[in-house]
Amino acid sequence: MRLFVYQIINWAINVYVFIIIIRVLLSYGFLPPHHKVRRFVDRLTDPPIQFLRKRWRTYLVVQHMDFTPVVVLLLLLIIKRIFFEMLFG
Repeated sequence: MRLFVYQIINWAINVYVFIIIIRVLLSYGFLPPHHKVRRFVDRLTDPPIQFLRKRWRTYLVVQHMDFTPVVVLLLLLIIKRIFFEMLFG
């Protein structure tokens, strides 16, 4: 049962990480901001990214480079590791 729970959590986090990577790639201009796919990806990834931008904007944006998606990815990997330790540690 624990393995099943971990696999579901692991799968969900991996899918979300993939969506954030897609958002980063799309932000380089592959699709215009008003495109349906881009709006969908932005809608999925905006909550954690906007949450961190509001609180740590001065630390995460350096010379027009936004490192917020990188921090969100790191936090997701930490959460995944914590769940693994809780279930199997």
